[in-house]
Amino acid sequence: MAYRGPMQEEATFVDDFMDGMTTMPNEIRRNSQLMRTLDKDAHGLSSELEALHNKFLGQAREKMKARGDSQELDPKVLVDDPPLMAEIDSLFSRTKQIVDEKVAIADQTHQMVADRLKRLTTDLASFEQTLHSQGEFDVGAAQPGDQVAFQEDPEADWVLGRVLSWMHETGQYEVMDEDDNSKKLTMDEHQVIPLEGRTERLSKGDDVLAVYVDTTSFYHATIAIPPRGRGQIGNGGTAHVQFVDDADEHGVTPHRAVPIIHIIKLPLGS
Repeated sequence: MAYRGPMQEEATFVDDFMDGMTTMPNEIRRNSQLMRTLDKDAHGLSSELEALHNKFLGQAREKMKARGDSQELDPKVLVDDPPLMAEIDSLFSRTKQIVDEKVAIADQTHQMVADRLKRLTTDLASFEQTLHSQGEFDVGAAQPGDQVAFQEDPEADWVLGRVLSWMHETGQYEVMDEDDNSKKLTMDEHQVIPLEGRTERLSKGDDVLAVYVDTTSFYHATIAIPPRGRGQIGNGGTAHVQFVDDADEHGVTPHRAVPIIHIIKLPLGS
C-alpha cells in the first residue's frame, strides 16, 4: 500500500467528503420524482375506485327499487356482483401497493438524510481536529494586538484588554489589561469577546455594554443615536449611548459618544 502524507490524507478526506455531499441532492431528487409519480398513479387509481364504488351503490339502489318496499330484502342480492367486487378488490390492492411503496421510499429518503447528517457531523469533527492539530482553526479568534473585552469571573465587570497571544491547543487567550499593562491573565475563550472585525448592527434602543468615558470598564447602556451609514460595529466611528445610573442632578441622562469598537451587544447573563 502506497504511503500518503498528511497533505494527501487531508486532500483525500476533503474529496471524499465533497463527493458524498454532492451526490446526495441527486438521490433525493430522484426519490422525490419517484414519489410524485407514485402519488399521481395512486390518485388515478383512487378516482377509478371512487367510480366503481358509486357504480356499486347505484346498482344496489336499483335492486332495492326493483324488489319494492313490500318484499323482504336479502342483503346478499344487493351485493351479488362478483366481477365488480373482484375489480374493486384488484384496484384497492394496487392502490395500497403503490401507497406502501411511496411510504417505503419516503422512509428511505429520511434515513438517507439522517445517515448523511450523521456522517457530516463525524467528518466535520474529524476535519476540525485536523485543522486544530495544524493550527489552522483560529478563524474568528482575536489575534495578538487586538482589543478585546474580558471578564475574570461571572460576577466581575467586562474590562477592556489587549490580546498578547492565542493558544489554539487549549483555546485560551493571554490578555493584558489596558488600564494596567503589568496585569496579564490567561482567559478561557468564553471569557473573552473580540472587539475587532465584528459586523453586528446597532439600532436605537439596543441594550449594550459600552466603555464609560475615561475608563476601561464596560457598563450597561442604551443606544441613543446609532452610528451613521450602515451602523455596524467594526466600521469605525462612534455611537451615542445613555449609560444606566448616569443621570445628572436634574434627572437627565446625557448622550455620551463612544467608539463603536468599544460597544458590545449584551452577552448572555449580563
